[in-house]
Amino acid sequence: MFVKSSADLSPLIDNVFSTVALYKADIAQNGKAGALNGTIGSLCDENGDLVALDSYFDHYSQLSHRQYAAYAAGFAGNPDYLDHLRSWFTQGKVDPEHCRMIATMGGSGAISISMQSFLDRGQTIIIPRLSWESYETMSLTYGYTIDWYENFKDDHFNIDDVLQKVEASLHQQGRALLIINDPAHNPSGYSMDIQEWTTLINGLNQLASLGNILLLNDVAYIDYCTDQNHNHDQMCLFNDLHPNLMVALCVSLSKTATSYGLRLGGVIVIGNQSDYLDEMVLTMKKACRTYWSNPNNSAMINFVWMMDHNQNGFIHEKQQYIDLLKTRSQLFIDQCDAVGLDHYPYRDGFFVTLRFNDNDQRDRLFDACVKQRIYICKVDKGLRVAICSIPTSQLDGLAKRIMELKKSQ
Repeated sequence: MFVKSSADLSPLIDNVFSTVALYKADIAQNGKAGALNGTIGSLCDENGDLVALDSYFDHYSQLSHRQYAAYAAGFAGNPDYLDHLRSWFTQGKVDPEHCRMIATMGGSGAISISMQSFLDRGQTIIIPRLSWESYETMSLTYGYTIDWYENFKDDHFNIDDVLQKVEASLHQQGRALLIINDPAHNPSGYSMDIQEWTTLINGLNQLASLGNILLLNDVAYIDYCTDQNHNHDQMCLFNDLHPNLMVALCVSLSKTATSYGLRLGGVIVIGNQSDYLDEMVLTMKKACRTYWSNPNNSAMINFVWMMDHNQNGFIHEKQQYIDLLKTRSQLFIDQCDAVGLDHYPYRDGFFVTLRFNDNDQRDRLFDACVKQRIYICKVDKGLRVAICSIPTSQLDGLAKRIMELKKSQ
């Protein structure tokens, strides 16, 4: 082989983009009428068009050419952007003295550099069984072994399994990296309540006496939770972490500002051990320099302007889509329940996922849906329905259509 001996040469299969390709091939041949696109996790309006928030993009188009062209102030990002990143995504719940920030190329960049800054090749990472499949792709690319935890027990977050996996990792390798995608988990739409978060953090604090723990909290969808008054409450718990426990809060401006192609995000590293925080940020800076050199200057400038001059407009415009997600999710879930179509527990966010006992059953229904021009995405023992991108008129009756296909299998 020509590439490095440790390279993962298994086929790169992305169920989302492969299903998108099926949809595009269909409409190229047959037209859009009658085809349902429930694939990509991007907000679309009731006409099926991609949402690009005016409160963000109107000003972006007014930046100078030099602002688009210029490098950022440093590898970690512009200082004012980093301050606004912390203030917006923690909402005053976390002591600033416990935080260090770094800008990244999207939420994917934030997750990627958090992983590789903490684990060595050959070590184990703990990932939810039902999850965004890029966690697995990144882990295998970095040469990690994956220990999967089960997301749910009696339709609640399976804290017991999580803590058991963390304890096993600590005994095995002296450290543990745990991924939690919350709130508005992709793909289930589950959000942990404050009691679940309290139990989790208490458990991790107790285990941290055995070794270092990094809790990678992917909060990509936090700005589209139904209850915007309490979607940061769990972060108060991050002020009282064991010295061996740190949180990497991974954020995505792709989702928050509907700026998917601009590629901007960040990591807010939280902990009580300042030398550990400094080590993490230094390691992350070197990763940034290695992978993309410099974050997106114009996108950072625009986010700062929006926070300083149009925050209320942004909140108001964003709320319209939070309300739309609530309408769509309630309609679809009510109709799933009415026809007996099982789904994972949903509370917030872009997706509702249908639940199956095995992947063979899932695959048969997926194939049947494609034949009826219904494009939704495979996940482990599930089919993810992107309510974020399906107009309400198309969602109405979808559960019944899918249930009829399921019964015909």
